[in-house]
Amino acid sequence: MSHRADTNNHDDDLFASTDSRVPSTPMHQQYTTIATLIFITLMALGIFSNKVTAANDALDVHQKHYNGSLITGIGGNTSTNVYIIEKEKESTTETANTGGHIPTLLSIKEQQLQSYRDGTGLLLNVHVTHHGGTFFCFAMNQVGPCPKFACMGGDNWPKNTTLFAKAKGPWSFNDTGPFVNEARQYFHMISWEFSHWANLGRTNWHHPDLVSVAIMRHPLERFMAGGRCGGFKDKLPRDFADDPGLSDLYWEYANAACADNYALKVFTGSSGCCNGGDTDVKYLDEAKHQLDQFTIIMDQDCLTESIYALFDLLHLNTTEALQKKAKSVHEHKPVRERIGNDTLYEYLEHHFRRDIELYEYAKSKSILDCSTLNRRA
Repeated sequence: MSHRADTNNHDDDLFASTDSRVPSTPMHQQYTTIATLIFITLMALGIFSNKVTAANDALDVHQKHYNGSLITGIGGNTSTNVYIIEKEKESTTETANTGGHIPTLLSIKEQQLQSYRDGTGLLLNVHVTHHGGTFFCFAMNQVGPCPKFACMGGDNWPKNTTLFAKAKGPWSFNDTGPFVNEARQYFHMISWEFSHWANLGRTNWHHPDLVSVAIMRHPLERFMAGGRCGGFKDKLPRDFADDPGLSDLYWEYANAACADNYALKVFTGSSGCCNGGDTDVKYLDEAKHQLDQFTIIMDQDCLTESIYALFDLLHLNTTEALQKKAKSVHEHKPVRERIGNDTLYEYLEHHFRRDIELYEYAKSKSILDCSTLNRRA
């Protein structure tokens, strides 16, 4: 008759047979087995100790930069300013043969930030139209040289250089390094602006001297921005709530190709996006992957505070002009109030749902969690 061990009896012999048909192990073999297990355990601890140490070191470096306080006097209550660190389970992995490190996104971004602090890194803002790029450019102009025209060009852009013809980007993978190094001789920050598919995947976002920035905005806030796309800026001079007579034009704007999942269209890896509420999820997945490559992501909902946080990371000081400009930024009413029509609002939520999902993802990666801030009056 077979014997079934009582799994609730914690006093059972660890090596007791669970079946009477299996012969019991002689005592000297049991001791040998125990010794072998101890030896294997010690070896495993030795093998993995370096990996654990390396991973902890990487985390310490990351937290040193991302958990610091904001610059004194400009960031508000620092106890409520939360720097977002990577949510992925990133670790530093050793190669089996050389003992060197395989770079992770975490270590790459740390190197990029350090390169800027050392004077070799170039800030590059991928400016989605109506995503706060103008204010970001103003802030960066306060602390160093930038191209005069919206940080994208102008009469101070270097002439007679290979960089001149490539001002708008995106750069190819092989061109990224040379162009970063050349641009850094003239500027500490530049911008590219896009309102359509940009093919961003061709650029080497992991270059150690490239500090890339993406500012994300809620798609419905962007939809109601003053510079409405497709000629609707002039057709729709007022919010729907302020002029219900504009109803037909607002519905036309809602279905305009230029407005369709606006930011998603810029960041996705494939051309052909988008199709309103029926947009294929593959475009969303590609856009998330692209955002993961950026050094810094900001949420426009707290752009001023995010810029101050970036200054802290890069060891930059704010200026009186920037603080004055920040105080003058106009805050709109909630977008639902501005639209003033529940049917249109709910239609837009579904029509731009992939873009909204991308924004929510970006918020989880942002340098600041805007929801934790004590917003200034």
